[in-house]
Parts: sequence; C-alpha cells; structure tokens
Amino acid sequence: MEQIEKILKNRHKLDYSTAKEHKTEIIKHYKEGRALKQGDGFNIRLPCVKNDKTFKFGDLRENEIGVEVVANMAMFMDSDNDVLLKNCWNDSIKLRGNTIKFQHDHKTQVINTIGDTIKLENRLIDLKPYGYDKIGNALVHIAKVVKEYNSAVFEQYKRKQIQQHSIGMFYEELEFIDLEGDEEGKKLYESIKSDIINLEDVQKNGYFWAVSKIDIFENSAVLFGVNKLTPTLEIQTGNKSFNFFSNIVQA
Repeated sequence: MEQIEKILKNRHKLDYSTAKEHKTEIIKHYKEGRALKQGDGFNIRLPCVKNDKTFKFGDLRENEIGVEVVANMAMFMDSDNDVLLKNCWNDSIKLRGNTIKFQHDHKTQVINTIGDTIKLENRLIDLKPYGYDKIGNALVHIAKVVKEYNSAVFEQYKRKQIQQHSIGMFYEELEFIDLEGDEEGKKLYESIKSDIINLEDVQKNGYFWAVSKIDIFENSAVLFGVNKLTPTLEIQTGNKSFNFFSNIVQA
C-alpha cells in the first residue's frame, strides 16, 4: 500500500505502463477511500433556499455575493487522468444537498469555509468560449460568498479574480480504460469517446480512469484546478449581476 501511495503522490505524472501494471491496486485504493483523506463529509440534508430566476441567491446582504461556479466538468480528462462520466455525482448531490461545503484550497476546517451552499445542479454549457466545440455537462455550484467568513476570498470574487474550482470527493466506482487493451474497456471507450471534450489528449495519453460514481463533500475556490473547465459563471451583488459568458444552453 505504501508503494501505491507513493505512486499516486504525482498522479499527473502517472505514465501508461505504471498505471496499467498497478491498475487493480490503484482502483482498490480509490474505492476504499484512501485516495482522499480530507474528512468524512456531511450527510444531513438541510432545507434549500428557493431557487428560481428571481430568488436563486435568496436575499443578498451587503456582505454577501451570489455566485454560480462550475465545480466540475464531466467528460473532460483532467490532470489526474480522470474522466468523470455524466451524472456520476447525481446520487451524492441528492443525498448531501446544501451540506456540500464551499471552501478554499481544499482546506476542510470550519475556519476555511468561504460561503453558504444553496444547491448544486447539472447544467449544459456551450464550451466554445473556452476553446472547445462541445456542449459540456457541468456541475454548477450556486452559493453565497460571505465576507465575514473570509474577507480576502470575498474581495477576489467581487473583483472577478477567481476562475478555478475543484471538488473534494471520494471515488466509488471507476475503471482503468486502456485504449489498446481489453475488449470491455474498449467498448466503454467507443461508447463515450464522441462526448469526451479533450479527446486528443486522451488518445495521446493512451489511457484514462473512467469514474462513474463519486461522493462529493466540498467544492473549493482554487488557483489552479485539476479540471481547468471550472470557471465562475455569474456574480451577483445586491441587484447587480455580471455574467462572464452568455453560454448557458439549458438551466
């Protein structure tokens, strides 16, 4: 197990031959919850603020900013060589609701919370503004950023400086997909490859981890996310709203 942990310390550098050789141990490591050691998460669902076009952020006080951010983009191979499949987070966001925490830099202490989660939802987004001729399946996090929680992060959102996010999660179902390997893996690859956003990167890499089920316990504002398609979509202060792109295909 120490060998696997050592290998996974630099997951973004995990080459094809090493991944293939240790795929069984790596999958076991992920599914037993050792891939992340950030906490147990939260299981109690709390009442959500009404979420329609007018009241999606509720009543915003002077010290609050309403934000819509992409927590993760499905079907994109990230720097950990993961491709999160469509709807892999559905059970988790249904179970946890607005108890999924809004943090910064994956720090899971109370003092590192930056806002209050309203809800997380699936949304289709046109990715042309981000350089891809695809419709992306995004997990959108709707929340209030609260100044008293962290004034520095509050000011960065207010100045439209935060443009990357990253989820804290546990792997529940995944498999190693070898583009030249076993027939079962190749069948899955053939069935989804038209939906993979950065297909050229996948083909060049020779493999990826197809992640079909995850459990999310937090979303963080970060400087650089492992999935780069995680921007801020909208910021609202008082009755003023700023949309970064007119790229919403379906709410």
